[in-house]
Amino acid sequence: MLHSAMMLSVAIAFVIPAATSAQDRKAELQELVFGLCPRILAGTVSLMDEAQVKAVGFSSTAPRGTPGGKLPRAEKGSGADKVVLSSGPETCSVWFGGPENPQLAGGMVERALAAKMSGSQMPQRLGDGTMVFVFRDKSAKRLVSIFLGDAGGELGLQPATTVVMMNDKDK
Repeated sequence: MLHSAMMLSVAIAFVIPAATSAQDRKAELQELVFGLCPRILAGTVSLMDEAQVKAVGFSSTAPRGTPGGKLPRAEKGSGADKVVLSSGPETCSVWFGGPENPQLAGGMVERALAAKMSGSQMPQRLGDGTMVFVFRDKSAKRLVSIFLGDAGGELGLQPATTVVMMNDKDK
């Protein structure tokens, strides 16, 4: 009887996801950008490999249509908890948003600064009004752009943030 009750408790724990706190979500998104994206850029993880996509907790979706062609795309969650991940030649992009978006976007800036990336703590304003932070990791030869908006409309909600990590061509 005790064994059955324990198994039921374990099963319920897997079926009913625990609510994630803003801090947990911030840490998860930081790991996606600063942990997973470098592996995608290095070629050790591919969004074209369904098993690898599932292993990182995402589901493959229809590719993103871009002027340069179709790019692999994956997502997880829904509504305000939705996260979109895409990769392309020399790039890895992550979209996220929801009510905690200012704190989540701030977490990206914090992590870039903590990693000693060069860049400004003040965003630049693009021609369309979108605010963007740009950081450069000289040792890893990577650029990180943090757009305060749903670049390309991939997420489908506002407020949103798009983070693009790319290999630095000026190596």
